[in-house]
Amino acid sequence: DFFVNPRRMEMLERLAGQDLRAPGAEILNAACGPFALEFYLGLSAAHITSFDREERLQPLHRELTSRRLILQSDFKVADVYTFTTPQMFDVVLINDLFYSRYIDFYALLPRYAAFVKPGGLLYFDIQDQRAGPLWRAFRKDAEFRRYDLDDVARVLRDAGFSIEACEPALGIKGGLDGVVRKAMWGVASLANSYVFVARKI
Repeated sequence: DFFVNPRRMEMLERLAGQDLRAPGAEILNAACGPFALEFYLGLSAAHITSFDREERLQPLHRELTSRRLILQSDFKVADVYTFTTPQMFDVVLINDLFYSRYIDFYALLPRYAAFVKPGGLLYFDIQDQRAGPLWRAFRKDAEFRRYDLDDVARVLRDAGFSIEACEPALGIKGGLDGVVRKAMWGVASLANSYVFVARKI
C-alpha cells in the first residue's frame, strides 16, 4: 500500500511534472520499486529507465508491460552502488532511498549527478536530522539515516546544481501518522523528510 499509493505521486507531479511530461524526456527511476511512477503518471511522451536490486520485479515488469498496464519502459536489476549507464537523463528520480542507514547520500550523489543532463532535474527525498529526537521518542528511528539539510544543499550546489525546491513531505498514511506529522509541522516547523528538486547548471 505504501509503495503503490497514488498520493505519493501528487508531490512529484506538482514539483517535477513539467519536466517529466516534456516530449521525449528521458527519465531514470532509481531503486524504482513496483513501478508506481509508470502506473500512476502515464508519461506517454517520455521514456523511463528503471532499476532495482529486487530480482522479482523483472517478471512483474514483463507482465505489466505485456498486459499494457504500464507503458513500455526499460527495467534492469542492479544495486544503487553499482548501477551504471553511458546515458544521461532529463530527470533522475531517487525516492525512498536515502532514508536507509545502509545508504550514504554523500557517496551516491556524484554517481547520480553525473547521469543528469545539463539543464536536467534531480529529484529526491531525504530525512531531516532535526526530527530525529522526536522519532527516536516514538522508537521509529533505528533504521533511518538523517542529514543536515543545509549541508545537503551545499553539496548539491558544489556539484553544479541550483536548488528549485526543498519542501516538507508530510506523509501519505493519514490517521494518527498524518495527525502527528501535520502537528510537527504546524507547531515546530519540523518534518520527518524533505523533497529536494535541483537543476543541473
